[in-house]
Amino acid sequence: MITDEWGGQAVYRSLDLTTWEPAGRVLDESDRGLGHHADVVVGRDADGQEVRWIFYFIHRTSGIGVVDPHKLTDVHVAALRSVRDELVCDRDAPVELDLRRSI
Repeated sequence: MITDEWGGQAVYRSLDLTTWEPAGRVLDESDRGLGHHADVVVGRDADGQEVRWIFYFIHRTSGIGVVDPHKLTDVHVAALRSVRDELVCDRDAPVELDLRRSI
């Protein structure tokens, strides 16, 4: 489960969908803009392998911590992967996105 805690996205895991334990954070790099309001879409790449895309917002600031009223938000997407039992997303990696292959 991924939840927006206004400091990036908190990640939780559960074996029974009743008891949840913290399992790290994603999109919490403040120098790049914190990721907010995330949602995950599951699909397949061109080779038929399952992929997960995480869509999220970045609230732009004027450089002094104040939201710029002319550039309020941007929508971003990154591939979400599991590496050694941890969710990670590389915001700089190119994303092959074809939502016609979402499942």
